[in-house]
Amino acid sequence: MNKRTGNEKSLPRLSARLKLVSEMIPPCKVLADIGCDHGYTAITAFLTGKADKCIAMDVNAGPLAAAQENTARFAASEGVEIRLSDGFEALLPQEADVIVIAGLGGRLMLSMLEAGMPKLKRNTVLVLSPQSEPELVRTFLAGEGFLLYDEAYVEDEGKVYSVLAAERADGNCDTPVQYTDAELAFGPAAIRRKDPVLKEVLARQLAQTRELLEMLAGNSKEKAGIRKEELAEREKLLMEALDLMEKEKIILASASPRRKQLLETAGFHIEVVVSSADEHIPGCPPAEMVEKLSYLKCADVAEKTEDGIILGADTVVAFEGEILGKPKDAEDAARMLSMLSGQTHQVYTGVTVIRKEKGKTCACETFHAETDVTVAELTEEEIEAYIASGEPFDKAGSYGIQGLFSRHVTGIKGDYTNVVGLPVPFVYSCLKRMKNASGGI
Repeated sequence: MNKRTGNEKSLPRLSARLKLVSEMIPPCKVLADIGCDHGYTAITAFLTGKADKCIAMDVNAGPLAAAQENTARFAASEGVEIRLSDGFEALLPQEADVIVIAGLGGRLMLSMLEAGMPKLKRNTVLVLSPQSEPELVRTFLAGEGFLLYDEAYVEDEGKVYSVLAAERADGNCDTPVQYTDAELAFGPAAIRRKDPVLKEVLARQLAQTRELLEMLAGNSKEKAGIRKEELAEREKLLMEALDLMEKEKIILASASPRRKQLLETAGFHIEVVVSSADEHIPGCPPAEMVEKLSYLKCADVAEKTEDGIILGADTVVAFEGEILGKPKDAEDAARMLSMLSGQTHQVYTGVTVIRKEKGKTCACETFHAETDVTVAELTEEEIEAYIASGEPFDKAGSYGIQGLFSRHVTGIKGDYTNVVGLPVPFVYSCLKRMKNASGGI
């Protein structure tokens, strides 16, 4: 629907591919369509209210002339600006909230993105549809700290294309986002959402790869041997992607390696997406605080997720009403450890699990677990030695029960994994409830 005129017929007629591109564009103030061709994407984004202003850019004068004509024809001139530009060249630094590039080869798109990175805002969203070699684009973006938060496949005039959306996971590019080879080859979000078009492509390519391997089975020539090795690697990649599509993946809204390890040990397939939510909630009892913080983390990541199960968690240590977070420095760690020495304290972990399908929240559950932990009397030398190990500094309460500090723990009442950072049995029960409620995940 044309929100500016109320007339559905006054919109450009988009191909299946461009329609998917348009659907993936988030609401924004300024959108830049690089390589705009006839300007249909920019015109549609403006007329449907997705963008307040659009910049249609192309390196060739011919497509720009067509875009100018179409902009006037669809009465979008007030909101669509036409610019002659080689890639990002004519775009001002931090000018656009969303960048769209569709229809270019993967290598050309990659070189364009490399040159344009300095002009992006910290939270610029990229909506991309490479004509070829999309794995090169995904790999580059992941290395630049981009979360590949959405992707879908579409068939258009007999060819299959992917359209992906990406945003920097934590607002900067300091930390690359880790994906498996299969996820970079075919798209983590498309695999997670069990994209039906991708599934067909993978099955077809796997059959073709195996057929070629059978044809080369009796060929002992050197070139055939090299080709067989390549095909075997391809077969392995395709099988990995299909296997991932059959598994349920949990998106962990936490950078904690301990939570990831706990879930993987319990048999879950994990993707880590670090939350950027504000984690400061003053004046709350421990149980209430961890529940609220777990929800904030989970909801922050869920907002950027179309399909899947998202899990957020937060853990605190409490003693006699005082919440002990992560120590600021060695002196703070010593203070906390001295408090816990010879005493019984509590560990609280709040957990929120959100299930989403096609952008909608289907289920949400928040809970917490509490465990009593008794610590032996600690000498000053023992406290100093433990602090010198470096172990306390990224842990609530200044200790990790699964590490060197285990020698000082004389008793536990409750769930052990809760003290490590995630009450796995409680999480499993929650996931079962969601599965039963939905008729199967």
